[in-house]
Amino acid sequence: MKELNLVSEICIITINEDGTLKDIPVDIRKFPSQKFWVGKKIGERIIKMNGKSCEIIKIVGNNPPPPPLPTKYPKRPTATPSPALTYKEVEKRFGIKISGFGRGINVNAKRDAVVLISSFDEKLGNYGYHDCWIDKGVYCYSGEGDCGDQELKRGNKAIVEAGGEGKTIHLIVKFSSKEYYYKGEFGLIEYKLEDEKDIYGNIRKEYKFILATDNEDVVE
Repeated sequence: MKELNLVSEICIITINEDGTLKDIPVDIRKFPSQKFWVGKKIGERIIKMNGKSCEIIKIVGNNPPPPPLPTKYPKRPTATPSPALTYKEVEKRFGIKISGFGRGINVNAKRDAVVLISSFDEKLGNYGYHDCWIDKGVYCYSGEGDCGDQELKRGNKAIVEAGGEGKTIHLIVKFSSKEYYYKGEFGLIEYKLEDEKDIYGNIRKEYKFILATDNEDVVE
């Protein structure tokens, strides 16, 4: 990553907060409130969410463009066996909490199901994660962690251990807060680590979970 003169939409800034240097990832697609920092220079001050005023000490990044979409990335269906759900309906139906900062890998309140949400932004593409259909009824789901090498813990570990612990894996494709398309129950048939670019364009190790369903009605 190279040193920048201005805060960009995707970068890492080093700030001085009460005499302590801290690195903060900037990604306005995930954190829209950070858009007010874009364009600020080294030496200028920013106001964090906690209300503290901090000085920018360093800015690094390369602001890479999104990679091309996989050929089988989910498309908004023109017809679906079940209507789109809102995020509130998803929370109620599956017993998870996704309002505010929603996770991609969710273990429900009863701890008997793992709910995977594959988010798609039609303007930016699937940037940072590389989910896609491999074949009809076979889906490649990227592990959690958008920067640096992914590790087999938290949500990634939950997917691997789901079968042995009797948990059901559910797959949902999200297009907006009012468009969650439920794809059904899936089983993990393989997982592996592959080289992929993270949100800063750096090569890292990313988990790929290969999921399959016997449901012939699943819509790609």
